[in-house]
Amino acid sequence: MKNEKKYRSLLLSVLLSMLSIFLPHMAFADAGCGGFDLTIKKYHYEARVLIDESEACGIGNYHLIIKTPGGRVSHFTAQRDGFIQQVWLEPLGKSKQPAVILWVQNVGSGSYGELNVYVPSVPNPNNYVRDKIAPLPSTVKGYGGHEQYMVTDGDIYLIYPRYKPNDPMCCPSDGQAIFRYNFQKKQWIEQ
Repeated sequence: MKNEKKYRSLLLSVLLSMLSIFLPHMAFADAGCGGFDLTIKKYHYEARVLIDESEACGIGNYHLIIKTPGGRVSHFTAQRDGFIQQVWLEPLGKSKQPAVILWVQNVGSGSYGELNVYVPSVPNPNNYVRDKIAPLPSTVKGYGGHEQYMVTDGDIYLIYPRYKPNDPMCCPSDGQAIFRYNFQKKQWIEQ
């Protein structure tokens, strides 16, 4: 019963995330694609993501500014291949300090997703560093993109529609897969 409730909650979160896919596209279309500016404040931290007005819609750079409660500021500029779908400011794993997680969705036919994760540095937790999240292994059954990401209760989830070998990109027919990222093993574990 507890697992069913958690599963339903996760599915509801995914559905809400799907709505967020369409909102950035509409905002980008109205703003001439560039000019994205999003600030999240949580746990006395602040994360601001910016895309310059001159940037193209589906490819370019983004800027990230992270401010800690003590006033320390970390700046990053990173490449993106797609739209920024969602940004989270949440503790991950057993950390007490929040990480900044950006979900970038590719504009190609597979709509492949990518997570960019920024975590507090181990020697100096007031400084942030970019962390690598391992991709799904190429041997994962039925993966063809179109994934969704969720961050909840310190965990990152990846949900994607499963494709049978002869399915066209429009029509996956083998249900869906849910994976949770294991921070200790640095790998995705199917749920």
